[in-house]
Amino acid sequence: MPNITACVERFRDCYNTTCTEYVYHGPVYGQLSKDPPPPITNAGCKRLCGTGVDYYPWSVSSATITTWVLPVLGLLVQLPFESNAFWGTLWSLARWCGSPIASLSYVLWNIKVTGKCALMSDMATGLDEYGDEDSAFANTRDALFILSVMNQYSVKRRMPPREGEKLLRIALLSHALLVQLPNSVPQSLVHRRKLLARTLRERRKKGIVPVYFSLSWFIFALSLSIADAFGQLGDDQTAHDLAIGLLLAWLPVFVIATIVDRNPIGSDPIRRKLNEFVEDVRQALLKPATREAFLAHYGRREDELAWTGLLEVDDFYHDGIFAHFAGQGRVRWHYGIAHSITAGMETAYIAARGRGWLQAGSEAESTMIWAPVNDQGLFWFDFRMIWQMVGSIVVVGGTLFGAFILAYFTPTVGLGCNSGGYLIYFVLALVNFLIEMIIWWLIPEATDTQQWIQSRPTRSSISGITTHISQRLDRVDSNKSKWITTARSLSRRVLKQWNGMTLRDRIGATVLRLLDVSAATWLAFLACAQIFGAHRNCDCFTSIWGSGGGYLDFNTIQHYRGHNVAYYWSFGMALSLVVMMLSMIFITYEYCTQSHLSSEDYDQAMQGLRMTRSVKRHVSWCYRIPASIITMVRVLLNSILDGKVSPRRKSLVWTPVRIGTAPTNLGPMPGPLRTPERSSGQAHSRPVSSDHLLPLASLAPEGSSHSRSSSEAAL
Repeated sequence: MPNITACVERFRDCYNTTCTEYVYHGPVYGQLSKDPPPPITNAGCKRLCGTGVDYYPWSVSSATITTWVLPVLGLLVQLPFESNAFWGTLWSLARWCGSPIASLSYVLWNIKVTGKCALMSDMATGLDEYGDEDSAFANTRDALFILSVMNQYSVKRRMPPREGEKLLRIALLSHALLVQLPNSVPQSLVHRRKLLARTLRERRKKGIVPVYFSLSWFIFALSLSIADAFGQLGDDQTAHDLAIGLLLAWLPVFVIATIVDRNPIGSDPIRRKLNEFVEDVRQALLKPATREAFLAHYGRREDELAWTGLLEVDDFYHDGIFAHFAGQGRVRWHYGIAHSITAGMETAYIAARGRGWLQAGSEAESTMIWAPVNDQGLFWFDFRMIWQMVGSIVVVGGTLFGAFILAYFTPTVGLGCNSGGYLIYFVLALVNFLIEMIIWWLIPEATDTQQWIQSRPTRSSISGITTHISQRLDRVDSNKSKWITTARSLSRRVLKQWNGMTLRDRIGATVLRLLDVSAATWLAFLACAQIFGAHRNCDCFTSIWGSGGGYLDFNTIQHYRGHNVAYYWSFGMALSLVVMMLSMIFITYEYCTQSHLSSEDYDQAMQGLRMTRSVKRHVSWCYRIPASIITMVRVLLNSILDGKVSPRRKSLVWTPVRIGTAPTNLGPMPGPLRTPERSSGQAHSRPVSSDHLLPLASLAPEGSSHSRSSSEAAL
């Protein structure tokens, strides 16, 4: 076991006599003191100081546990685990800690999608118009909130993508369809959505205060480590304690992001509610009388609902279209269904209308329901998700690189056990992320593994092995041993699950899960090594992993305080803290501006929306910067490629005033929302007050008896 204190005295007495061979004469990064003794080589350290590990005493380890382990555990328990799912909890923890870049990219994407839903709800009316709980605005808010919840669930692969999107558009946007509930009279789809949205909001997981309490505890511990590290400049123990905090600075960002991408209290009951809602709409569209009234309301032909023939295929819709809860980065390759629907709504109507797009009433509804669907339907991938991918790399890489700088420039300067360990963790996380993205790009969503394998001369080795084991176990008398019965049941279950997987799932369950566990285990080892001092040996002291190390410096804290160590440490610390704080500010802003969509109390939701609009009025110029950059890039590419760049998809941008002109095929922009009022036998109009907007049903074209009945049902 090395004893550095005794080693200094021993080397000071012999470095110019019997220990000259151990004096280091190579290149040195940084400034060394001219006072004796000079730096010692790695071989001299092992010879004079001893081999083995100089573990911290319990007093030091316990202080580190109190300072860092407890705050980190406080954050970990705030992660969105599911109840009664032990193995699911373990795999989720391994994924979040082992592949933080991929996990955070999915969460940021979900935040963007829910932000788009909140933006559409905000822009539906004028800046000072809100409506009451029975208004068209409230109906739109309910529909978009339901869509944001649906986005957290994976869709079954057997679902026809284009027909699925058309079905969901009707379910979320139409008010003209009457749905039949068990043991109930037919009711308006508006009322059905209102009840569902109320249930989803009530069962949305709360507990925001404990999350922020744990977050404050982490930041307080980080502040203590900063004070200790800069109070003892050059001391490796306090420096590496701070580096551990910077290494994990991405964790509070991820935790606070899962507050925006919030999970329900029980994911399976909510999934059943969503499936029942979609099933009610499907059954209503299969009834001839309901279909006829639905088409008559919108003035459409029967052939425009020809696609509903697939709705009769029970294989597509058995047990609903939503399979599993997949939000918060817990499931690989989860893109969600909301973006394809919101993108279609933007392109068809909303982007061109801007603020107040809902004032057109039935025209807006009809246009968005019957707008064309792209070929990929619900499974359409938008390459603008690259922004979220880059953002996750910046968050995780920025915080890790700050810890790397701090460890690298902690004497002895160079690539050693701590800095090299941080670098290995980042490489593991990045490789895991890149493999996952490459598989997402190369292997289609619906690739059937069984047909894909059988169409090729080579068979699945794992499947063959599992089948062989199962067949051998079938030949053994199960009465001879209980473990044979257990093994037989387990092998059959594994074989059934394996054969039901797609090629993507098999790679994820083997290669990527192994990478998750490896990276998470390595992260845990780095933390334990710092807590107990497992890196306190000559190889780690002398930083022999790269060029520039290979020696041990015996200088004092006073020396390093006067020779620029603070500059390097300050830069590394500032990098991690700036990335962490900016990320948390952004996510907090998103939470505040989206909360009006999920608030249970309607009055509080409207108060939140007022505050959101007030804030956005002052920062609206920020929203034009990305759009301007994209426009300039497209102009540049057009000039280089002679106009071969595909047209840009329309997107809704927040504005305080009504802007934009209507598309030429939609007719003139209608006037302000008005409610009919009769006086002296004459019909005239009066503007609707800003605090009460009409229900969407009441804005249907006159002369439609079905419109009037739907309006009465909605009210």
